[in-house]
Amino acid sequence: MCQQSLINYLHTELADSNSKSDRVSNPVRVNKVSKEDIETLIHVGEQVSENEETALIKEQKILEGKQKSSDYKVKLPESIRKNAILIDQKLADITVCDPAVGSGAFPVGMMSEIVKARNALMVYFKGDGDTDIPVCDNNDTTTDRNVCVTTITRRNLPHWTKEGSIYWITFRLADSLPQEKLNTWKDERDLWISKHREPWSETEWKEYGEQFEKRLESWLDSGYGSCVLAQPEVRRIVQECLLRFNEERLQLHAAVIMPNHVHLLLEPLAGNSLSELLKGIKGASARKINQMLGTTGSKFWMDESYDHIVRSEAQYQRFIRYIAENPVKANLSEDKYWLYHGSTGIPASDQPKDTQTIMSEPDRPQTRMSVLRSTYNFKRHCIEHSLYGVDIDPGAVEIAKLRLWLSLVVDEDDIKNIKPLPNLDYKIVCGNSLLGVKKNLFNSHLFSKLEKIKPLYFNETNPTKKQDYKKQIDELISQITNGHKEFDFEIYFSEVFHASSNSPLAKGDTGGCRGFDVVIANPPYGAKIDGVALKKTKQNLSDTTNSNSAAIFIDYGKNRLIGEKGTLTFIVPKSLLYSENWFSLVKSMLGNVSILVDVEKAFENVKLEQVVFVYSKSIHMKK
Repeated sequence: MCQQSLINYLHTELADSNSKSDRVSNPVRVNKVSKEDIETLIHVGEQVSENEETALIKEQKILEGKQKSSDYKVKLPESIRKNAILIDQKLADITVCDPAVGSGAFPVGMMSEIVKARNALMVYFKGDGDTDIPVCDNNDTTTDRNVCVTTITRRNLPHWTKEGSIYWITFRLADSLPQEKLNTWKDERDLWISKHREPWSETEWKEYGEQFEKRLESWLDSGYGSCVLAQPEVRRIVQECLLRFNEERLQLHAAVIMPNHVHLLLEPLAGNSLSELLKGIKGASARKINQMLGTTGSKFWMDESYDHIVRSEAQYQRFIRYIAENPVKANLSEDKYWLYHGSTGIPASDQPKDTQTIMSEPDRPQTRMSVLRSTYNFKRHCIEHSLYGVDIDPGAVEIAKLRLWLSLVVDEDDIKNIKPLPNLDYKIVCGNSLLGVKKNLFNSHLFSKLEKIKPLYFNETNPTKKQDYKKQIDELISQITNGHKEFDFEIYFSEVFHASSNSPLAKGDTGGCRGFDVVIANPPYGAKIDGVALKKTKQNLSDTTNSNSAAIFIDYGKNRLIGEKGTLTFIVPKSLLYSENWFSLVKSMLGNVSILVDVEKAFENVKLEQVVFVYSKSIHMKK
């Protein structure tokens, strides 16, 4: 059920990506992805990933003339390989809900399939042509305003700037290098640059890095000069200047402040140039530090900084690892450096009390490279952004949470990679899926606040702050529902329903809202619903008068929970196929059911036989 739900979702999303507008927004997509190709990815992708990596290496060696032939052949279809970035994006963006979550089998199962597929695609992110970093083809500069523009500037070091890029940046204290060494280094570098016309190829960039960048790094890590950044009060000023306009003018992916230099992975946000951002950071920090040290007028930073466009996923991960490992390799104690983790999974250090909230905020805008590509981070991202569940039984809700927590850490060998367990109170919720409440859907400011605080609560580990976030969330929900405590999908999971212009917030009704991409469940069969609740529930039904709880769940799921391209996958009583009470519901579904399987007695302790069906709003079958 999980695999087929994911296949249907990808098939729908990728088919929709054939539109002209989507081709513009996703220029990396090359050719159409068939449903058969998607099935191959989901069914065998993980098993062949090791073969794929070897085959790609062999292919490259053959192209370079280093090898004549190879027994290794790629097994995943070309359309999957060429569209790996787009497919990975869709997998990261999926929303899934189980409205009768029970022990959590379906959320865990969906997470497993999503993570396996993303892991299978990982091999295709290792080359420059297989990354979603917006780079110009083959390092060429261009003046075409409809493509991308690379600008080359120079002071003492080469600077390449391009809108929409992430940069690896190094800047240093003015006394961080012996002048004699620095002059020799500059002379050798200038000679090399004179022999290599720009733009440089990747091979030339590699050669430059080997001859000049690495040598400079080794000198810096030796700790030459005053190393005043090892002082916490000095380091804190630099830290504050880096974070001052984070998420407003720039996106700081990761950073480390070493005793005599600083490394950054920084992304200028729209309308802000890298040179102006660095000028502001270095200028403001130099003034404040010189004032504090009583050295006003002295040169604090070296004039030039080194910046390099991050050109591939592999390069991005290499820089992330370098930042994380730099203090360790330099044998620094924790009080001598500051490490900023952003959304990368690197543990932060040296956080002053007044910036801890900023440091832990998880709702910063992320590029798809903001998180290291690992099984653990895929799982955590899935739990935070994709999975939702509801059950009327409080015990079942706690079991489902526990199951997700265990699945998150069970396969992780290195305990250092494991973050504190997330708070799942607003992801797996205790409530009645079939009842809603009257609410004011026009309070957009309340929904906006609610959707900002929930991600903060998800990652918060401080007990006091956690309770404060929970109190704020509950108060906002109470305001939206006019004090009612009953569960309502559009409120508790508002980020799923209010994420587009088609939402009830925009239209003033419940039709056409975004909804979930996949709703998957084994709903209760024939559960007793008391008279008042049943009457209220039936008022919300569109296609059935059947009082069987399974029929009500189907009606509610297809008409109120899934989005306009959503998929509904249920296992329900076999009476769906022959009982007259189900006919009106079956008729409403007939043209959109792509899979119907008689599974007979799927559960030993259930007397009824069952069927599994997959219903897709956007897929119309011949009746």
